[in-house]
Amino acid sequence: MSQPKYVQVMDFLQEDIQGKPPQTPILSEREISQRLDISRMTVRKAIEQLCRQGVLYRDGNRGTFIAPHAERTPPMVEKPSQERQRVLFLDSVYESANVRPVQKAFHLEDHQRLFRMVRLVLDGDTPLRVEEIYTLPETAMDKGLNELESFFQLDQIRSSGQSRWDLHAALIPPKYSRLLEVRQGTPVICRREQIRSSDGSLFLYINTWLHPDNVRITSSTMPFAAPVHP
Repeated sequence: MSQPKYVQVMDFLQEDIQGKPPQTPILSEREISQRLDISRMTVRKAIEQLCRQGVLYRDGNRGTFIAPHAERTPPMVEKPSQERQRVLFLDSVYESANVRPVQKAFHLEDHQRLFRMVRLVLDGDTPLRVEEIYTLPETAMDKGLNELESFFQLDQIRSSGQSRWDLHAALIPPKYSRLLEVRQGTPVICRREQIRSSDGSLFLYINTWLHPDNVRITSSTMPFAAPVHP
């Protein structure tokens, strides 16, 4: 996985201040944002990290400056991903406009329920994506609640089934904006995926909301099969 964008900004700033004396002002957030084509929110996060590390300091409304005793560490290198999952809730859903496409995929009527798991995936403390995982209630109930998190290990399920997906642009749902640490209404990529059992029956339907800065769309972020378009 590529470096999160805020880490790329940190690397840029570390290089930019090399050789400059302490208390020199750095570029403004606006200048950095325009130069790197990265959101100002991401730039601000990078500056806050460097302030916490003692590389930079803020002086009220005057701006941000190189710290007097800044530790000039070399640019950060990419670390192996340390993904962890945090289950947000488990529930049973039906009769919702958002759920109706999933019911259709499972050949269910409006009144028939689906089991849903929603979880946040992080790399360390950096939010990467929110996953909505749907399946039939009887499938979920075959496992005890304590086993569900380990049961929905998607890489293992994909390797034993058939995965089909597509990508579409969307606005981040308000309920997920805080989790991904982005503003409400931020444009993001949503990945819709269907995983089928060996007999062709639909096993899981997954909506994945990808962080706009911390995840790059590459083959490594996609399932293994060719996309299917609705």
